[in-house]
Amino acid sequence: SAIIAAFTGFCKQIAKGNMEKLHQTRNAIKEKVGSLSGFLVNLIPNLSQIIQIPASTSLNVGGLEAQRILQYVFRLFVRAVATPSQPLVLFIDDLQWADPMSLDVINSLVTDTEIKSFLFLGSHRGIDGRHPLARKLRSLEYRQVNSTKIVLGNLSEKDTNEMVSDLLRAAPINTFSLSNAVHRKTSGNVLFILQFLRSICDEGLMRFSSEYNQWQWDTAMIMSKKIADNAVELIAHKILLLPEQTQNALKLISCLGCHCEKFILTSMSTGDGLANFGCIDLFASIELNVKEGLVDRMGSDYRFAHDHIQQVAYSFIAESERGKMH
Repeated sequence: SAIIAAFTGFCKQIAKGNMEKLHQTRNAIKEKVGSLSGFLVNLIPNLSQIIQIPASTSLNVGGLEAQRILQYVFRLFVRAVATPSQPLVLFIDDLQWADPMSLDVINSLVTDTEIKSFLFLGSHRGIDGRHPLARKLRSLEYRQVNSTKIVLGNLSEKDTNEMVSDLLRAAPINTFSLSNAVHRKTSGNVLFILQFLRSICDEGLMRFSSEYNQWQWDTAMIMSKKIADNAVELIAHKILLLPEQTQNALKLISCLGCHCEKFILTSMSTGDGLANFGCIDLFASIELNVKEGLVDRMGSDYRFAHDHIQQVAYSFIAESERGKMH
């Protein structure tokens, strides 16, 4: 899950940091988590680089009891590692896709009054009142958990210009003609803006001039450009223009969700199985998707640049083929 991935990254950072902080974290975990440290290593293998103990055997419990233990262990862990000298910020994107157990763990962390120096940040798309996340949010509100809600809409023309000027590293006054055209075409949708900018670059309507050391664009041609009605259609069009192997790699990893761990991709690459799905070199094909801005590299792992991209890639798999790919 995203929580495990986040704490795995945290453990890697601590293990590679200065020795004083490593020793402090190790002692705090041993003190707070105690004999349950081995259970935590089962969940976060990289934790063994800090506390250097083998993973314990699984507990002989199941159902609700196992969930309660899981939540309790995570609370102990965060109590240990989140300190005034080492505040901890946990950010989880796309909470609307989180599984119930992950939501329960998050709820357990943010309602624990013994956890200090900890900030949780979560983002999600529009949800209705029946969604599990909506129910959790109402529960937090009822319990008067201190929280701040920030609603993000589309960018204004001014904000779009600031974004475009920042991306092009140009003065805002010099990018207004471009950003005005971009805003008219995208209505300020951030994902749409990014994909639209890439598309006009690919089509030569915007290019970097080595002679003048600046970006140049054809505003009239951009304004006359016919585009998809929304970001999803634009993404679909972009994917269909990719080489077949690159498309197939995108379809394959879309079956894993928005986040793809290296060890899973490595296991997928062994043997000749990928050839049956029209993908000979999985990692090379994924890197091409990174270059196209469809996938981001996160250390040794990968994640889709946006959950809409993952959804579009998955939609390209025929329903009769999905079982084989999974």
